[in-house]
Amino acid sequence: MTAEELEEKLADLPPQPPRPPPPLRHLLMVSAREALDTLRRTAPANEPSDEAQERAALEARRERIRRARATLEARIRNPKLLTALRRLDTRCALLLGPTGEGKTSAALWARLRHRGAWMTARDLGASERRHPLGEALPPLLREALRAPVLYLDDLGTEESRDLGVLQYVIDQRYASGRATFVTSGLTPKGLADYLGAPTLRRLVEQHVPRGEGSEWSVLQVDLHGGTDG
Repeated sequence: MTAEELEEKLADLPPQPPRPPPPLRHLLMVSAREALDTLRRTAPANEPSDEAQERAALEARRERIRRARATLEARIRNPKLLTALRRLDTRCALLLGPTGEGKTSAALWARLRHRGAWMTARDLGASERRHPLGEALPPLLREALRAPVLYLDDLGTEESRDLGVLQYVIDQRYASGRATFVTSGLTPKGLADYLGAPTLRRLVEQHVPRGEGSEWSVLQVDLHGGTDG
């Protein structure tokens, strides 16, 4: 067929109506899908990976701990106490000394490394007395018994009628191998007379498993003129 004959046949065909354009909604859906596919395939060059974000968060946490420790170290006025803390990293301790030496700051310093429950001896001792009769153990007492590390501040400042609660907590934690970190303004002899020799021995000779058959050492510091162990 020649070109002239093809043109004559096309001219004899009825005209075709124009095809309507696709609905706008369809076009928008296609465009949205294409955009999502593009985003999935190509991540922004400046967006950090999950691993980089985790590293940055970990480093930020370490920096916060370093700053907090530096602040607490400035409050520990007795160099003997600060030296002992740095020399022996442990969860178990008995820090004795007069007010103002930095014992509480030292315990907070240790808590940044070994997280645990913090409470004063006065609050813990009074927890059972203030709790309604007939109910379960007071929340504070229950926490003191179960915490992996108990930071007990200012032992000896509680009311004498509450001493039994503290002796009970120390005995139970010793029996279950849980670490106790204690500060007190009493002298070694005064604390022995106050707690009783058996209870004091449970603080001095804690047997808290550390792993692979080892135990956490007990840091003992006496700022009344004694020696630390």
